[in-house]
Amino acid sequence: MPKKQPIPDKILESFFNDIDSVKHKPRFQIIVTGGYLELLVNTLIEHKCKSNGSKKLNYANKLVLLHEMEIISEEEFETLNAFRELRNEAAHVAQFTLTAEMIAPFEDSFKRNKSERLFGIENFQRICHLTLGEFWNAHTAVFHPYFNPKQIEEAELDRAETKRQKLIFDSLQ
Repeated sequence: MPKKQPIPDKILESFFNDIDSVKHKPRFQIIVTGGYLELLVNTLIEHKCKSNGSKKLNYANKLVLLHEMEIISEEEFETLNAFRELRNEAAHVAQFTLTAEMIAPFEDSFKRNKSERLFGIENFQRICHLTLGEFWNAHTAVFHPYFNPKQIEEAELDRAETKRQKLIFDSLQ
């Protein structure tokens, strides 16, 4: 499997900082992380789907669409859907308490990262970071340009320079 790009410092760091700012409140961590995951899913939809109708789908249906189009893997689909359900639970009940049963769907991520010893409610912040970070890394080629306008500008300048050089080369022939 090809090595994934490292997480760009400033972009994901700001997401993590927001999660960390509510680290003693699992409900808020879930809502903040869920919001960022939904933002990233919407970004994939915007980038990969030509139809404006796909943008009007609800979050659950967007996940299904991305999965069926094979843009997100089965693992990603299951993780994102589990986090979506967790976010709905946290957002729509008067009393919310995070339980071991609620975080069970995220244990495989810790096993993949060889950090299962850190898995548990007491490390829920890490679950949020890992869920968001893994999804970001899996699609960094799409996300980074959307969230880093400087890179877009540099890429456009590179394309313009390449085009200019090609015109010069073509004129010499």
